[in-house]
Amino acid sequence: METYEEERIAALDGRRRDEANGGPDRPSLEERFGPESFGCHEAMHVTQLVVDLSQLVQHSAVLLNPVWHRR
Repeated sequence: METYEEERIAALDGRRRDEANGGPDRPSLEERFGPESFGCHEAMHVTQLVVDLSQLVQHSAVLLNPVWHRR
């Protein structure tokens, strides 16, 4: 069974192969998604949205409404 780190490395290798087709003038993954980049900020923003949604399903108003709580 693969560890999370092995899965991450395999996914990153695949992403780097895909990115190689973008041409030599394309900024690297590190430039576009590394710390302090817009891409990194975007990932943190989406993470916060997911956390907020998981907390929302535990809110009393949502628990009281079966339609809202349906997944």
